Amino acid sequence: MSLRSLELHLTFPKMQEISKYQQNMQQKAIVEQSLFLTETKQLDKEKRKKIDKTNKSQLNENNSTRTPRNNDPNKGRMIDIKL
Repeated sequence: MSLRSLELHLTFPKMQEISKYQQNMQQKAIVEQSLFLTETKQLDKEKRKKIDKTNKSQLNENNSTRTPRNNDPNKGRMIDIKL
């Protein structure tokens, strides 16, 4: 199968167009992947902040609802030992 000179003139520009198109598609995939990665990291940060806030509020609620066991302020501070 031989190519005529006219066919060659048409083939080379189309090959250049195709190579540019393929290059653009590869770059597009890389850009989309990096965007997805940054969005995922941002969502993870937001979720961690939300979880931290709920954990802190639960800890504060637990600490504020506790009642002291010893009502006597002097209990538990000194040890009396008799031998």
